[in-house]
Amino acid sequence: MRVPEFDRLQMEFGWSPTPLQSQVEFLWTVEGQEASKTSFSEQQLDQLEAGSEGWWYRTRNDVIDDALKDCGVDGAIWDVGSGSGAVAVELSRRGRDVVAVEPGEGGAEISAQRGVPSFCGTLEQLGLPTHSLKAVGMFDVLEHLEYRAGVLREVRRVLKPGGHLVLTLPALHFLWSGSDVAAGHFLRYSKRSIRRELEAAGFTVVRARYFFLLTVLPLFFLRALPHRFGRGPVVSDEELVAKDVGVIGRLASQVERMWARIGSLGSSLLVVARAN
Repeated sequence: MRVPEFDRLQMEFGWSPTPLQSQVEFLWTVEGQEASKTSFSEQQLDQLEAGSEGWWYRTRNDVIDDALKDCGVDGAIWDVGSGSGAVAVELSRRGRDVVAVEPGEGGAEISAQRGVPSFCGTLEQLGLPTHSLKAVGMFDVLEHLEYRAGVLREVRRVLKPGGHLVLTLPALHFLWSGSDVAAGHFLRYSKRSIRRELEAAGFTVVRARYFFLLTVLPLFFLRALPHRFGRGPVVSDEELVAKDVGVIGRLASQVERMWARIGSLGSSLLVVARAN
């Protein structure tokens, strides 16, 4: 099989992935790769896969795609921590070259089966040449990592100067709840905190906008407030990413897409940074 991004890396840097290590087409497994503690469990992957067509995921994909266009992010995007490929598959459908990188075997297999060139491993394990990539995405990934500085330095190393890092992140500390704990989050971000981390790793933030404005009050009253009183969440993840929310959901998605271009409040952050 031919992957244009791999052909480019071979031609420009002499790098190519190791031979196919799986019966699944489009899947490469790093030799000696072991399941990462940051990867989702099989149950969580099943839940993500079941909800990947829900309004929350569709809206996030639209916001990401809009930001890529607005900020002039071109070339192949490497989706690091891609899970089962909820973002990678949709960006590929929209005509972008995407490579998925996921340490969890289950997630990498799912994205490969859906036609996205996928690595089961971490970005560090791939041994990519310095300054070789044009764009990296980490979509609701960074908050799962306890030691983020090293990962961001590796992303900076492999990106060309001027290359882009695109992030989505859970936002606003006052929305912290037991659902964050269950999801394996270490924090919820603000514009200031993510800017600080990115600048320390050698990036310049070119866009930082909040989105999912419409979920702030529901998450506060139905999750964060009960958590402060020692109670569980009133609303489940399954309810938040329901597949069919009808006309109201479609209208809400349109509002969120517009808000993401100017947003000063929201339960998520969209960040585009440029490698110095």
